[in-house]
Amino acid sequence: MLLTLPRPILLRVHALFVDPQSLSRSMATSTALRSIALEASALRRADLSQGTESCVVRCENTVNGEQFPATPYAAACFSTDSRLSSAVIRGCSCADAQCGTLACSCASSSAYDAHGRLISFEVPGIVECSERCRCDALCCRNRVVSRGLRVPLVVFKTRDRGWGVRSEWPLERGEYVCEYAGAIISSEEATARQAQGGHNYVMSLREHLASGQVFVTCIDPTDKGNVGRYLNHSCDPNLAIVLVRAGSFVPRAAFFCTRPVPRGEELTFFYGDSASTHASSKPTPPEELQNKSNAASRRICRCGTKRCMGFLPFDA
Repeated sequence: MLLTLPRPILLRVHALFVDPQSLSRSMATSTALRSIALEASALRRADLSQGTESCVVRCENTVNGEQFPATPYAAACFSTDSRLSSAVIRGCSCADAQCGTLACSCASSSAYDAHGRLISFEVPGIVECSERCRCDALCCRNRVVSRGLRVPLVVFKTRDRGWGVRSEWPLERGEYVCEYAGAIISSEEATARQAQGGHNYVMSLREHLASGQVFVTCIDPTDKGNVGRYLNHSCDPNLAIVLVRAGSFVPRAAFFCTRPVPRGEELTFFYGDSASTHASSKPTPPEELQNKSNAASRRICRCGTKRCMGFLPFDA
């Protein structure tokens, strides 16, 4: 997919993955490489992830003079609850070729193809191999989300919806983009924070178990989180959430592309699906939303798509 990009852009994108020492050495090779290396070094210094991601997350504002809010960055979810750190999943002892097959104790079937793309969105959840497994981290095909961010993303200023996110290169259906990272908090704390009003970044993930129980995980990136917090809502999104576990019973909210996404198109997901393990569920029709809540108290949706319902999804 990268080969479809113009060569100058392709070189600059690849430079974002090169470590600073190698960039410095490449400057003496040629004038062209020096220019690219200097540009990539400047981008790394402005990296919003502060070096915690494997590739650069940059900021762009061509709309107004508003400065990007300087908030601490967390590449993965975290918690101060010691019980969560002990809720670990025992790793597999597979040979590399067995990972993601019936022989693997982590995954009963393959969730990803040979290129790391999600095969189907009709999955209740995925268990990946992790550092607790004996397989080779570089060769195992059952590691995608656990490898971290692999797509260079841009947080940019939109004209009427605050900050948004887009990719530096085109994406394919099933391709992993990023996760929604922040503090893991209790349902009670999530309710209390939501009641305070203002900007609400709390995501509640509900898993409906076969026993009839509902397992709830709440993620709040308000004070410390990753690029996922800037993903906007759309009534016709190009991303969906799939719950992924890697070495821990605590799920990770991973965003995968539901269709091919051209370079520069804003990345969005349906906010009403953020509380469900079924990422392919359809948006609620506008008339049902009107029946659920007084339209006067609803927030206007500005996604601008043909399927726009007029208001942001209602989520009890």
